[in-house]
Amino acid sequence: LALVAATWWPVTPYYHSATPDAARALTEPGPVRDTVAGRITFVLSADTPDVMQAMADGGYRMAMVNEYGYTANSPTRREAMAQLRWSLLNGRLPESELKARVIRAISILQPEYLMYYPVQDGERLPPAATHVLASLFGPPVAVSHGVQVWSVRPSARP
Repeated sequence: LALVAATWWPVTPYYHSATPDAARALTEPGPVRDTVAGRITFVLSADTPDVMQAMADGGYRMAMVNEYGYTANSPTRREAMAQLRWSLLNGRLPESELKARVIRAISILQPEYLMYYPVQDGERLPPAATHVLASLFGPPVAVSHGVQVWSVRPSARP
């Protein structure tokens, strides 16, 4: 059995995907990692497991708004997370509706930062999302490897 395992295991094809360049923003010293270190951050991404892998590789330097449905997440918080993610990544809402949804979700979740984490190299937020975030929170406070971070604390708003 040991012989079978020793010859079979190394050649078994396992599903994997390339790590996006964005992971470097959380695993290497730089503006993004330095900005969110120790701070409560809502991570906007199409694939939370990719973000979790980058966070683990970087030593869990930031506190992520609880993505998973633990009991501490009320239905209101879960809905706010889902709406914020869908609204910003979808790109199909009028800007006025998008702005209202972002304001509502941020007021419920109360993160210090909102971080956009692209899953694929070259991926970008829809233009309406970028415009709404800039109008509400100003320009990103940190940008690296496609990752963008906005300060969403009330004192940081323009």
